[in-house]
Amino acid sequence: LIMDHALELFAKNGIKNTSIQQITDSCGMSKGAFYLSFTSKGELVISLIDRFMIQYISDIDYLVNNLDKEELLSEFLTYTFTFFQEHHNFAQVFLKEQAHQVNEELILKVKAYDRKFNESLYVLVNKLYENKRTNEKHELVYIIKALIEMYRIFSFQSENKLDLTLFVQSLMDKILVIAQYSTVSFVTEDLLIQLEVDGDSIDVDILSNLIDKTIEEVEDNIVIESLQILKQQLTEESMSLAIVRGLLHNIQSHQACKEVTYYYRKYVDELL
Repeated sequence: LIMDHALELFAKNGIKNTSIQQITDSCGMSKGAFYLSFTSKGELVISLIDRFMIQYISDIDYLVNNLDKEELLSEFLTYTFTFFQEHHNFAQVFLKEQAHQVNEELILKVKAYDRKFNESLYVLVNKLYENKRTNEKHELVYIIKALIEMYRIFSFQSENKLDLTLFVQSLMDKILVIAQYSTVSFVTEDLLIQLEVDGDSIDVDILSNLIDKTIEEVEDNIVIESLQILKQQLTEESMSLAIVRGLLHNIQSHQACKEVTYYYRKYVDELL
């Protein structure tokens, strides 16, 4: 509730011009209730960015692991650009007002999510170009990221709403040309070793606590029951993949469950 109302106020009035009192008034709660969740407005801003990143990474991870390759690139780019547009106002305010105040915690979070984004992009590239060498696939990951960043800058600088269809077609055209006709790869096998990062491993206790925390934020009974069964599955000697995948599908679209969905899927992948 606090984050939803704060996001609306930040996008409308700016972060500096929005007080904690204005946020709590909008929520219909006291300042004390605010401080039960956040120690400061700065922590609230970081929590908002954290929520955006886990939502994007979780949804991208779901797309690349579940869509057929014929529609994968188009759907990935469409979702990416749509996500940029939805959060355009807040992003502009944040970059304008907070860029010089970025702290170490946020930098670490961004780096961690960037690693996860690379992992999801590699799944996408591996599906589309399975016959390419490993280093060529990794290079395509960075090329796709660079093209997305270039178009993201265009969207931030433009006063008018950009053409989503044209955006997707343009990016697909360039990615397909590079993937098909490039013959030289900057990313060598030696460089790949340097680029390797140790993925965040997650154990049963951490995931179980994350599920408990998420259950407290959810009101939908079906989602709560799905989370409870997922927690129970963690202690089963032989986890039923059919059950797990069905339950993850049940909670995927729920905002509060994005983090659980992402980490649970990664946990299952590590076991396999």
